[in-house]
Amino acid sequence: MTTGFDQDLELIFQKLTADRQVRQALAFLEQDAPQTIAQQKELVLIEAPTFHEEERSRHYARLLREAGLQDVVIDDKFNVYGKIYGSGNTGKCILLEGHLDTVFGFGSVHEVIEKDGRLYAPGICDDTRALAANLSVIRALADCGLKPYHDIMVAGTVAEEGLGAMSGMKHLVAAKGAEILAAISIDGPGNDVMYFNATGMINYDVTYSGPGGHAYLAFGTPSAVQAMGRTIAALSDMQVPEVPKTTFTVSLASGG
Repeated sequence: MTTGFDQDLELIFQKLTADRQVRQALAFLEQDAPQTIAQQKELVLIEAPTFHEEERSRHYARLLREAGLQDVVIDDKFNVYGKIYGSGNTGKCILLEGHLDTVFGFGSVHEVIEKDGRLYAPGICDDTRALAANLSVIRALADCGLKPYHDIMVAGTVAEEGLGAMSGMKHLVAAKGAEILAAISIDGPGNDVMYFNATGMINYDVTYSGPGGHAYLAFGTPSAVQAMGRTIAALSDMQVPEVPKTTFTVSLASGG
């Protein structure tokens, strides 16, 4: 796994972080932390299981507008996005994104518990933290007067988790791909790891059926559950390439 960037990118990063306005924006992010945490706690209490993000989407749209994002819209899948317009009038943009949905079902979130400097609630990190952090980025750019050359599109997307298979992001890219030059997606618990270059994903929903299943009357006949179990075991023995990095899992199983 690559642990560093090419030298030219490191030099660009050093130049950017030495810029007065960029330093002002970074300082603002630190000062804005209390508001960012407050909005993180506010958003996590609006439950948004995959495919049920409408309420959080509408609330997030309001927060994006309040932060200063322009032309905020909610599409037909409940992705929400808007623009920070650049000075170049290029019609191109960088996408800054976090996802709205969580892996937790309705009724999972009752409160946010603060203990020993940490916040505890289902979904407080993945990916509510990104939604709140991106609001702070919008405020920071406005505060320091920093105007990008290309536009910045800030988005909250739906259906990232599980069987959602990142379909919200796919829908957004299908609609706006001609504008998007690059995408930055914030996800996960920390800020010490960055993955760069695109990753792709294919999601399969497989159904097994068979005449067996009853422990007495159908004994000795093929069972769909047993067939599924054998398939899962066989998949675990499959070897995949290390380069390009390739991974897989069986993430959900039900039936009987």
